[in-house]
Amino acid sequence: MITWVLVAVHIYKPFSAPMWLGEPHLAIASVLLVHSWRLMPFSTVICLPAERDSQGTFPEAAAVDGRRLSGARSFQIMIP
Repeated sequence: MITWVLVAVHIYKPFSAPMWLGEPHLAIASVLLVHSWRLMPFSTVICLPAERDSQGTFPEAAAVDGRRLSGARSFQIMIP
C-alpha cells in the first residue's frame, strides 16, 4: 500500500520502489512501525480505562500526603 502511494505520487518509478524487508535499515524501521501499529489498540484498551478510573484517586492520595497539584507535579502524579 505504501509502495503503491509512493509510485502514484511519482516519488519512485514503478519497478524501483524500495524493498522494505530486503534492506537492513528499512527492515528495522518497517518492523518497528508495524509492531507499534499492531500494539496501539491493545495499549489503548488497557490504558484508557485505567486512566479514567484513577482520575479521583491519585489527586486525593496526593492531597492526603500534603502535595498540592499544580502544573508539572500533577503531570508527575497522574502519568508516572
